[in-house]
Amino acid sequence: MMVTEKKGFSQDRIKTRSFFSAKNRTCFLIFLKPVIITLVLIGPTLWGGKVFLDPAYTTAQYSILFSQKSALNSGTWFPVWISQWASGFSLWLLPSSFGLLNPLHIILVKFLDFALASHILTFIYLVTGFYTAYFLGRVLNLSRAASVTVALAYAFNSYNIWLGHLLSLSSLFFLLPFLFLTLLRAYQGERKFIYWSALFIFLAWPFALTQI
Repeated sequence: MMVTEKKGFSQDRIKTRSFFSAKNRTCFLIFLKPVIITLVLIGPTLWGGKVFLDPAYTTAQYSILFSQKSALNSGTWFPVWISQWASGFSLWLLPSSFGLLNPLHIILVKFLDFALASHILTFIYLVTGFYTAYFLGRVLNLSRAASVTVALAYAFNSYNIWLGHLLSLSSLFFLLPFLFLTLLRAYQGERKFIYWSALFIFLAWPFALTQI
């Protein structure tokens, strides 16, 4: 009985030791890196009650998400036109639609404060942009270090830090590495990837800027 227990205890130690192996630690650090960087960049907006003061954010994104939340809570979905700034054009046709048809946006805006939902979505897209760029690097046979460098440069470049908090851009930004990969595979002769490319391009309309 004692031998069995010791053997089982020994196997558990081996499993624990293998879990904390150098390879797993490296993967965990790679996973954690964009989370830490993004929290440093926009952390105060997540738990400090602060908001972004970019003109496009304050005049369009906050107002449209507020209108969407109000309409969702009233059971009327959300208005197709907002006369104050839509100027007679349907929200579906506006370049600043900010992903009104994105299911993730709808769910978070429904259950959270509209500003907090916007900030959480910004956090998700910045972090996901890192992961998808890292995945692209690995598929292209880059080393882990090179893939991390590519991912950092992609997710946290000055353009994305400047405009990445606008959901109409960031909600598509993280899909671009997949688009690059599918176009490359199609160019290499795997024609079925053309359909995947078309899917990612189509997602620009309901999820992001309609003119992209």
